[in-house]
Amino acid sequence: MKRFLILSSLLFALTKIQAQCLIPNGDFEHWVDSTRNTVYNGEVTYSLPTYGWTESGYSNIVPRFTTGAGFFYKYEGDDVDGAALYLKRGTEEGPRTSQNHGFMIVECTDLPKSLVGTYKFSGSSEATVEDYLIIGAFAYKAEDYPQDDLDPHASQVANEAFSWMAYLPTDSLQDFEIDLSVFEGQEIDRIMIQFVMLADYVMFLETPDYATAVIDDVAFTYETVSIDPREELADWVVYPNPTSRVAYIDTEQEITEIAVFDMLGKRVMTQKNSSEVDLGHLANGVYVLSIRTVDHQIFSTKILKE
Repeated sequence: MKRFLILSSLLFALTKIQAQCLIPNGDFEHWVDSTRNTVYNGEVTYSLPTYGWTESGYSNIVPRFTTGAGFFYKYEGDDVDGAALYLKRGTEEGPRTSQNHGFMIVECTDLPKSLVGTYKFSGSSEATVEDYLIIGAFAYKAEDYPQDDLDPHASQVANEAFSWMAYLPTDSLQDFEIDLSVFEGQEIDRIMIQFVMLADYVMFLETPDYATAVIDDVAFTYETVSIDPREELADWVVYPNPTSRVAYIDTEQEITEIAVFDMLGKRVMTQKNSSEVDLGHLANGVYVLSIRTVDHQIFSTKILKE
């Protein structure tokens, strides 16, 4: 049986990439509770994502101290697997602000192809206010940008080379992708990721509206390089291939995530902390399984769903 599975896996090319730069807690499954004795609401407990995700101090120190409100919250809706990051530009009860943002700085020397993830965005609570969700990244060398020149707490955009996209409201999770090719050829050791919510209202504080967004599954992508599949068959077997429903990954390595992409490159599903994935709900066709391991490697292989 094992020999048959190995032979069947030879039908498809196996690729391997070294994940040089990973975004800590990019799936937002790790949180810590924080309790604060606020000025107006007494003792308030809220959850914050760990591993370096940071609210802008410029926009959030005072609201957190006075009411407990901020930019980062934990989201556990039915449309996400586990938890996700919930962003709030103000709240219905107040306080309200025309802008807010948060960030993550990742140590990285190998420039990724892109920054990807999923999002949904409410837009402004007031029809007369234009509102945008801005997602972006800036790759740089730390010694070239002292903190005085690159202050993520106070700046929405790092500099003129910041790669970003502005997204309009959507009530269901959509994919986003930020192209990082603008930084090719530069020596880097950091990538700053920012989420910004920005309304066109002229006042910074006491605006008439508020807005929310959800962010999940934030990751870097890299180009894959094809290798001879026979070099990896001793450690990796994906079976059955073709499959009508469940595909299994036979390996001694610990798997943390299986991402499934269609042939247009769109992520269609994600399975975490499992060595099997159920493709039964997907249309028949060829898909790519991108398998992430606990030791920060990614193996990708094509699989036929029939």
